[in-house]
Amino acid sequence: MKKLLAILLILTLCLSLSACKNNDENPSDKAQTVAQSECTEHDIRLLMETNLDCYYLFYVAPLSEGGGTDSDGYTKAETSFFANYSELSDFVTKTYTKEKSDFLLYQYPSKENPLYIEKDGAIYVDLDAVDPDEYFIMWDDSYTIKFTENTTEKCSFTLTTTDFDGNEYVTDGSAVFENGKWLLTDIVY
Repeated sequence: MKKLLAILLILTLCLSLSACKNNDENPSDKAQTVAQSECTEHDIRLLMETNLDCYYLFYVAPLSEGGGTDSDGYTKAETSFFANYSELSDFVTKTYTKEKSDFLLYQYPSKENPLYIEKDGAIYVDLDAVDPDEYFIMWDDSYTIKFTENTTEKCSFTLTTTDFDGNEYVTDGSAVFENGKWLLTDIVY
């Protein structure tokens, strides 16, 4: 009788441990069921801060020369803004979706020769790759945000500000909730 009770007790413990193991095995499944709130104006303002820097770095004035030119035509970039390529990459990926980040880091302005490359951790820039745009838009804190669509997965919005001549400037943007955070789908300018 004691052997039978011992076997039943062992089986009960095994089943209990097995049930606990199954509950702890997939904590990420629990995290995925937590409801995400809609995008907020604060989320967009934070993204716009880094977005405007990225627009400047990719379209207006790439990082300037900080060293000699290599045989591929790339020049070592100065390090006052980013100490190394990893910092540049992190800056871009915290602002944009994976698709847009990959485009900016590996394909812009061409698939063969991206604007920035990494060599031994340092940033190298092709100073001849981009014909810089002019930039005349005021992006101080007074711009307004109007959501045109806003769900827990994506949002679209209209930004209204002024140009340097005082004229109204309106542009559209969108963001998606990806990898646990809101990210822009494209550069907004």
